[in-house]
Amino acid sequence: MGVFSLYHKKNRELQSQIQFIALEDLVPQDHILWAIDRTIDFNFIYDEVKDLYSAYDAGRPGIDPVSLFKIVFNVYCTN
Repeated sequence: MGVFSLYHKKNRELQSQIQFIALEDLVPQDHILWAIDRTIDFNFIYDEVKDLYSAYDAGRPGIDPVSLFKIVFNVYCTN
């Protein structure tokens, strides 16, 4: 009975409340990351990592290398 007493039924009404937020609303236009995004073309990363990704479509798809780089770069720039 102890395990089941910890379970709380989720409020299904909240699932119907979807909120769409644009990135532009979260990050000010004068933020340094916008300037970096406008200045640097990150597509060179695809050529740099092309030999690191499998040519076969087996298994789970890999993470987009540009997106992964931008995540790490963002953490580096903001810490």
